[in-house]
Amino acid sequence: MPQTLETDPAKGFIALPMSVFDLDLCPGAFRTLAELCRMANRDGKCWPSLAQLGERLGRSRAAVSGYIAELRDAGLIETETQKMANGYNYRLLYRVVFWKDWRKQLGRTAERRVQPSERPLETQNQIHENQSPAGAVLDDLVMNWVQCVGRAPYPRFDSWPSADLLAKSSALPTPGPAISADIIPPLLDFLEKKGVPSRTLAPDVRRWLADNVRSADQVTGFLAALDRAWKPHWSKAPTLPQIQRLQRSLPPANAPASRDKLIASYLKRWEIYSRSLSSTVPASRVAA
Repeated sequence: MPQTLETDPAKGFIALPMSVFDLDLCPGAFRTLAELCRMANRDGKCWPSLAQLGERLGRSRAAVSGYIAELRDAGLIETETQKMANGYNYRLLYRVVFWKDWRKQLGRTAERRVQPSERPLETQNQIHENQSPAGAVLDDLVMNWVQCVGRAPYPRFDSWPSADLLAKSSALPTPGPAISADIIPPLLDFLEKKGVPSRTLAPDVRRWLADNVRSADQVTGFLAALDRAWKPHWSKAPTLPQIQRLQRSLPPANAPASRDKLIASYLKRWEIYSRSLSSTVPASRVAA
């Protein structure tokens, strides 16, 4: 007797845009994309090894590497080599390009159910950066791209970007890879200087920090803020709620670089969409 498929939505599910099914992907690449979406955080990022992906897919490392290359060539994912504080390579960072925007379109209700602890619940004590004229221009560019995208599914656009928007966006410097850092070793050194045993740093705190404090600038800013907030009578490492409150009080890190990357992703999306239009324009003229 065949086994009945369990379909309890409480155990999780993956929603993909319908336009993904229209792409010319081999079955292995499509399954790899689904697995990356399954593991991705709300920004579309995940750090699986080739061995882990191969085990999930039942394929060799070489086959999985080929699937990754196909998805990268299709503009669906981006990869970035991560380095630890000691200079050694860490696992490859995978980013599903459309995932962040797609989740926003699904609605805020679904987004709140995933990782609610990461959503900033208090805003009155947050520090906001003063916008420079250059930052205002970048914000205008982002808003213009958002208006062009509208509610269209990836990689389509509700309205075409103007020549001026394309020219200004293309003139921005190409965003380079962020210098990653491991927060745990310097945090353990910090606790040792405070006379606090490292064993009091809970595993859930380690995992959360490793996922949310990644760049060298973030590590420096976080430790400086922790030093300012430290109480002389503390004999244990901060708990996860304390760590999250402290992180929410910090200003956004690397905001201009983040905007540059966002605009670069819109340019990439327009490039993919433009290629799809090249095969349809002649046909429409003949029909006319």
